[in-house]
Amino acid sequence: MATLEKIRNKAGILVAVVIGLSLLAFVLGDFLSGKSSFLFTGSKTDVAKIAGKSIPVQRLEIKVKELEEIEKLKSGKTTTDESQMDRIREDAWQQLIYENVMEKEFERIGLTVSADELFDLIQGPRPSQMIAQLFTNPENGEFNRGALLNFLKATNEGGNATPEQLSFRLYLEKEVKTQRINNKYINLIRKGLSVPTFLAKNDYVEFNKKVDLKYIAQQFTSGSDNNMAISASDLKTYYKEHKYLYYNQAASRDVEYVSFDVVPSKADTTVAKEWIYKIKPDFVSATEVESFVNGNSDEPYSDKNFKEGELSDSLNIFMFKASVGEVYGPYFKDGAYRLARLNKIVSMPDSVKARHILIAPKGNDQPAMDKAKSTADSIKALLDKGADFVLLAKQFSADKSNSDKGGDLGWFTENKMVKPFNDAAFESKKGETKEVETNYGFHIIQVMDRSPEKKKVKVAIILRKVVASKQTFDQIYQASIKFAGENRTRAQFNTAVEKQHLIKRSAANIGENDKTIPGVSGGNVRPLVDWVYNAEKNEISEPITIGDHYIIADLLEVKEKGTAPLEQVKNEVSLMVRKEKKANDLIEKINKAKAGVSSIENLAAKLKTPLENANGISFTSYTLPNSGVEPKIMAYATNLPKNKISSPIDGNNGVFVIYVSNVTDAPPIKDYTMSKQRLAGSLQGRASYESYNALIKLADISDNRRKFGF
Repeated sequence: MATLEKIRNKAGILVAVVIGLSLLAFVLGDFLSGKSSFLFTGSKTDVAKIAGKSIPVQRLEIKVKELEEIEKLKSGKTTTDESQMDRIREDAWQQLIYENVMEKEFERIGLTVSADELFDLIQGPRPSQMIAQLFTNPENGEFNRGALLNFLKATNEGGNATPEQLSFRLYLEKEVKTQRINNKYINLIRKGLSVPTFLAKNDYVEFNKKVDLKYIAQQFTSGSDNNMAISASDLKTYYKEHKYLYYNQAASRDVEYVSFDVVPSKADTTVAKEWIYKIKPDFVSATEVESFVNGNSDEPYSDKNFKEGELSDSLNIFMFKASVGEVYGPYFKDGAYRLARLNKIVSMPDSVKARHILIAPKGNDQPAMDKAKSTADSIKALLDKGADFVLLAKQFSADKSNSDKGGDLGWFTENKMVKPFNDAAFESKKGETKEVETNYGFHIIQVMDRSPEKKKVKVAIILRKVVASKQTFDQIYQASIKFAGENRTRAQFNTAVEKQHLIKRSAANIGENDKTIPGVSGGNVRPLVDWVYNAEKNEISEPITIGDHYIIADLLEVKEKGTAPLEQVKNEVSLMVRKEKKANDLIEKINKAKAGVSSIENLAAKLKTPLENANGISFTSYTLPNSGVEPKIMAYATNLPKNKISSPIDGNNGVFVIYVSNVTDAPPIKDYTMSKQRLAGSLQGRASYESYNALIKLADISDNRRKFGF
């Protein structure tokens, strides 16, 4: 089975590394945890503290390495780019938290997976999803129990498994066990959640009781409050009474910054332009055009066939009138000076219909490749003698997505297949059969039909990008150095920005582990993040290099983890105090107008405020027509007696007076099962992440990743 071969040939080596690293972590556990103090002091090597337990940075490094190797296996690549590594580091961190939080919880409540359970999950009648996926043939979607049993037999005691296969067996068992115990925990929580009848009844009524109402709204935006006096005492009082709103602030920083961007100078543009003009005679006379392009251009030669209309307008006109060898340009496009040479004129279809037989090697070694090649050669010879293509495809082709159709791939356009396959198909005549090798194995291709042929051209393009020279980099860097050196205070910084017509940007709430900052692109922002967490408030940075930018930052605010002090939330508190005072003034105004008024219509007229209507309002309604989100008004409306004018109600957007003109009670029922099920479903749906988040909060995690470059 192809899947099992892939597991044995590729995953085995990876898992040996993974398990080996895990065993190393276990053996060195005491050493890395800080108990061996002759080399390290705990706090200097701790990447985190989780539930009071110090986590040395080496444990995170090991986990990152494990996940990196897994990523390489999944992608088939030997390297990972920076964006992938950022994701891997974050995944490793989350796994580290999970292990240290959840495993402790499992142990506390005595939750385990027995040996019998594990046996059943791996080779029982209904194996775990992980096992099922690994031993399912991707070509036909069928679970191959025989392959699983062969693998288990080989990796049992006395079997003939390799060390890599044994390591993979251990890895599988660990992952299956982890998945199972986690599911047990979530199910325990879900089954412990229930909805009593009185809650279900309340829910039913809240959904189904409807009211029609009239209301007036004195909006907070009406009138002017410029002269409203707000004292320091007012702010302190509000902050003290509402301090709970400002708990659990995460550590963050606010900055303003300017960026000295490195862009090519006129001199850089001239250099690129002169280069393209100088090389043109050599390009015109070149005999090995592809090699010439690859040896001189900033981008390699493209072997694409262009049909008319696929090139830019002026280039398209030139190429479809020119003779082979003629050169267009120089011309400028997309930041580069270019020359384009008509390299070849071909007559080709836009699409072909073909079928194939794929012979895939059953291994990565040379004997397996030789055997596959020999089989393909034999099949090609049979076809040349008139054998039935359909029967051979059904019997031998490894491509099960089309083998039952005789290998028919249908119609496909150029460049939809891998290049060797594509070239063979489009260069073949109708009815012609060819053999070609690709990364998938050996294909015997037969072209069944071709669309009408059209004139197409191969265009060789040589280009020189206009890029900033070292001299340009130095000049811009010196300008940034000068700016930073001359402007060491916020006042100087702001004055210089205005005088030099620079663009000042801001970035608020920068976290310790942020990977991006608004307005900063083209490079790793960690140097700027590191600076803001090592600088003091009001400090101006030296130039910080991020890609092709030199950033000078002004640290506006330092927000530490914990309760935000009044000074940091002063603007927000001021807005709330102003709103509170405005509400009190409007309530007083409404109460005066309400004296002696017998109807809400008269009150609206007296206040010179439009009378609004809202019908079919329930407790669960979200917005009030023409007034926005007003949950407090919904609650009052569904509990106010009919035909009664309410007292002024302080809402989100203003002060309201409401009058319920009609009430439609929820139809009486005896069975509240549907409401119970809906509420239970909502509770159980949140069980997983809410329980996990609660444990995370209790673990009081200290995150020191930034200090170690994660």
